[in-house]
Amino acid sequence: MAWWEILLAVLPLGLIIIGGLIGAVFGVLAAIINVYLTRSRMSVTARAVAMVGVVIAAYILWLVVGLLILAAIKPS
Repeated sequence: MAWWEILLAVLPLGLIIIGGLIGAVFGVLAAIINVYLTRSRMSVTARAVAMVGVVIAAYILWLVVGLLILAAIKPS
């Protein structure tokens, strides 16, 4: 794997540090998907775009789920 593939594969794991259990779940799943993408036969450009998309999606999903949980437990 190239250095940029390794970087994009482990980047979602940052959610473990900032996101607690929910962040860990999204981060590990995104990292697994990115490792799978590094082994795919897509072109380099398509692979890079897909991996960046997975990273962005993981962070957005973590934020949305966190906000939904916060809204659910917030007293009226």
